[in-house]
Amino acid sequence: MWEPSLTDREMTNRERFGRQCTLLGLRAPYSLDAGAEYLGILVDPRDVAKAVRGPKNDGLPLRKVAALLGTHDGVVASLIAAGHLASYRAVNSVNRCPQTLVAPQEIKRFKATYVSLHELAKKRRLYIGTMKSKLDAAGIQPAFDPKEVGATFYLRRTIGGLRLNRR
Repeated sequence: MWEPSLTDREMTNRERFGRQCTLLGLRAPYSLDAGAEYLGILVDPRDVAKAVRGPKNDGLPLRKVAALLGTHDGVVASLIAAGHLASYRAVNSVNRCPQTLVAPQEIKRFKATYVSLHELAKKRRLYIGTMKSKLDAAGIQPAFDPKEVGATFYLRRTIGGLRLNRR
């Protein structure tokens, strides 16, 4: 077990903090008021941010993915769990906690391949139930089980040339 040396025991808080800043690679702190202890120590916040933040991730968190897909967090989590949306785990650059992220390219791929019943109904200014009935009548089936993912998605290529107007 490590035992502090006599010099470490005699070190003031200001000196200890200065040593920690040096170990982090921060510029030497300086004090405006010698009697203020920690409150009198100033460091450049940009230096502190560089020292404590991890590398930036390009992926998007699930809440942002849900907003981009026009759905909610539970649907995104279900899409990932079912293997319809690829994700990866990475450490958050600010709080250093592991989080699930989705690559922007994966979101583009998903949006180019699938369309939600909600989005279809909204674009055509129809109620969701009416839109669903028209798709069922045309023989178009959802791309995945709606009970599995919590929302109804269709393949865009099956909807492509279909004329589903308001009547």
